[in-house]
Amino acid sequence: MQRTLYIHFGQQKTGTTSLQRFCTRHRKMLATECDLIYPTPGTNPAKGPLHRHSRLFPFEPKIWEPIKREIDESGCTKVLISNEDLSIGGIDQESFEAIRASFPDDSIVFIIYFRRIDDACKAWYMQAASGTACRA
Repeated sequence: MQRTLYIHFGQQKTGTTSLQRFCTRHRKMLATECDLIYPTPGTNPAKGPLHRHSRLFPFEPKIWEPIKREIDESGCTKVLISNEDLSIGGIDQESFEAIRASFPDDSIVFIIYFRRIDDACKAWYMQAASGTACRA
């Protein structure tokens, strides 16, 4: 069974968090109705459940093993991995080769959304002005 692994590099302020939260909340529906798995992103002890795959990059086999197992056990032919930090730091050649080696029979598709910088700056400003800005 060939799968398609979609790696989503949504730039900040392009709706990436909304997409990730939707996929987290509707994981079962996506698997049964859309044949798509959004693997469990894991948890952060300080913040609780995560909605994005922030710990998967740079690629480390020990972190990817449970994700790969979950993907294999799902039987889904489509996989979505999402992390907006990838639009900043990207993915290096070594990580890409490791992902390719872990999913040798699967297609890998990269998805990235862009936003005009002036529009993004306005959105960042509005978020900061409203007091809902994210803190690192």
